[in-house]
Amino acid sequence: MPAEFPWVFEYSDDPVVGTEARWGRAVLRPLVETRLIGPLDSERVFALVDSGTEYSLAMRWIAQAIGAEVDTDSPLHLGMGGENLTVYPAAVTMRFGPTDVDEDDWFEWETEIGVVERWKAQWPAVLGQRGFFDQFTVTMSRHAQLLVITDRDDLEERLRFP
Repeated sequence: MPAEFPWVFEYSDDPVVGTEARWGRAVLRPLVETRLIGPLDSERVFALVDSGTEYSLAMRWIAQAIGAEVDTDSPLHLGMGGENLTVYPAAVTMRFGPTDVDEDDWFEWETEIGVVERWKAQWPAVLGQRGFFDQFTVTMSRHAQLLVITDRDDLEERLRFP
């Protein structure tokens, strides 16, 4: 059974910039650890939680390491970080939860990710609208420097949407 909500994650220093201030402020990112699972193996990786990304993405080496079958006949061309990326779909199992509990108590689901052929990002995966935000209610606060994950029906229940 998954760990009890809410799951709270502090923002992290950007891995490239480190603790160097930019325009007088630290560069912070909502970075989390997640596990991608394929038919052969699994990889626990750092991922950027990005509400502006439609698809969850992972570097090709992750798909290869876990034995995910990548559909190279179905390319999708995306713009990200000022670059044009070609991504290919792959079915994986994703596992995610608070890092202070045993990974066996993390939430697990099957999803499709985009596998990126050539990518210059500082993190090996990005958790986007499809494959991550559709599984949870995600609240990000730069002011509090926190990422808060709750049940996917939480927002509707709090705001009493029909």
